Amino acid sequence: MTYRSLGALGLAAALAACVGSPGKLPLPAPTLVSSSPADGSTVGAVATVALTFSEPMNASSVAVVVTDGANAYDLGAPTWSDGGKAVTYAAPPSPLGHGMTYGITVDGKGTAGNAMEQKSFVFSVEAQPVVEEVQPAAGATAAAAFEPTITFNVAADRASTQIVVKDNDVSTEVQCLPLWSSDSKQVTCHHTAPLAFSHHHTIELAPGAKSAVGDAIDASGELPSAFTAAAGISPPVAARDISSDVATDNVTSNTSIVIAFDQPVDRVDAEARLSFSPAIPGSFGPWDATGTKMTWVPTAALPYGGEYTWTVAAGVREITYTETSTLASSGGFKVVKQGTASLPLVRDATGYVVDLPTGVCRDDNTHPNRTHVGDQGGNGPLLSFYTFDGTSLAGSAPYVNPAAAELSIYQDSNDIDDAIPLGTLYAQSLEFAGVLCDTPTSTARARLPTERSTHLFCFCMIGQPCNIDISCWYQARVSTSWTAGTTQTIQVGSTVSHQWAERADRANRIQFRLAFATGNNYTTYTTDGDNDQDLFFMSSPSLSVTYDYSW
Repeated sequence: MTYRSLGALGLAAALAACVGSPGKLPLPAPTLVSSSPADGSTVGAVATVALTFSEPMNASSVAVVVTDGANAYDLGAPTWSDGGKAVTYAAPPSPLGHGMTYGITVDGKGTAGNAMEQKSFVFSVEAQPVVEEVQPAAGATAAAAFEPTITFNVAADRASTQIVVKDNDVSTEVQCLPLWSSDSKQVTCHHTAPLAFSHHHTIELAPGAKSAVGDAIDASGELPSAFTAAAGISPPVAARDISSDVATDNVTSNTSIVIAFDQPVDRVDAEARLSFSPAIPGSFGPWDATGTKMTWVPTAALPYGGEYTWTVAAGVREITYTETSTLASSGGFKVVKQGTASLPLVRDATGYVVDLPTGVCRDDNTHPNRTHVGDQGGNGPLLSFYTFDGTSLAGSAPYVNPAAAELSIYQDSNDIDDAIPLGTLYAQSLEFAGVLCDTPTSTARARLPTERSTHLFCFCMIGQPCNIDISCWYQARVSTSWTAGTTQTIQVGSTVSHQWAERADRANRIQFRLAFATGNNYTTYTTDGDNDQDLFFMSSPSLSVTYDYSW
């Protein structure tokens, strides 16, 4: 007879309770090994759902729910395979919706009754594939060298999507070598012989064109498209297109280089023979519809002050393929330079004004190096005005364009009687006459600057429309947490660029007003309303402008 201690018997009972019955451990839960569509993927509307599990499943227990967030989607009948590990819903009653996002929830049990942990994921359906653009456009006349293109809104399946160009006058199909863009959204018919001069042509898609994820491409809005091939002329000569030059042989740093031929040429010939010295990394852009202009798009902005030569080597055939250039074409161009200038202050158009009938006006000649902003003891707002002379920029080169600007003002001290806030301080753009005050020492009344009739004040937030129908200048918000002995610098590039564009009317003046302002268009000057004096004392205004200029 075998005896067991009470402790051993208790341990056996506990183990039996844990596992359910002696000798059996809990079965692991089935898992979803893979899915099609995958989580986060984009598929076509013809996509079907397929699932693979880690073990055979009880088919009657598997529940797969697909919804677009509002409505459930019928997957159709399931087909099981791989011994119950895989299921495919191969024939849904209706396709998925283009442009929709769907969520899938999967639940079920293995054949042994062990339940899986519910799994959820999402996928999206591409937009309806369509033809977005056809070149040449319908009804256009294009050079015989021009290579017809079709552009799609989504990536196309290259194997099933074939561009077809037909010569309707002789009922033949043009022999095309399809050239695809890297994103598979554009296909070009590169014809090995020129299109027949003056013949009528049609661009089509061969039947069966599909997107990269298998949806049929709808071409009904754009195709078929008819155009006429123009007649060709003889030997090609190239020159740089200078229509975008900002000065003689001067281009901006972000320009593309366009080489124009005097007649339509073979695109492959021309592109193979273009070179730059020094080299300019980049790629070819689209040709124009006439087949005469090729465009080189630099990968990065050209360095300021750079000098380049371009060459198109001999051997470029014109479109009849009977004449070939025997001489190289070449030329040069320069990239504009960039400089920085500190604009001088116009002292009799710089100063401050107290906006009271009996207030004062002081320009920088009578109150040198000192302006005020805030409010006066009688609750009259104090406004500061700054004028800078841009004449040095105007005379430096045939082309000048401000790229950035900084306005800096030194705060000498504060005269703040209480902690009541004055509001938000703005540096506002405006235009006024050549002097600030009626007389240099006027104390009888304040003279606010006279605005030009065509440029009334308009203080919109940058990038927002005005509420009144007048020219809109720009303003920059200034921090009001200044402390004595510090310099405040703000970016005013938009203001300077805007004023520079009208420098002829403004006598090259760049002008600002500093004011605590509020209201619908920031034309209401704020005070703290307690009849005491609260103001900032400022000096040493400076305006630094970074600008592009031609050689």
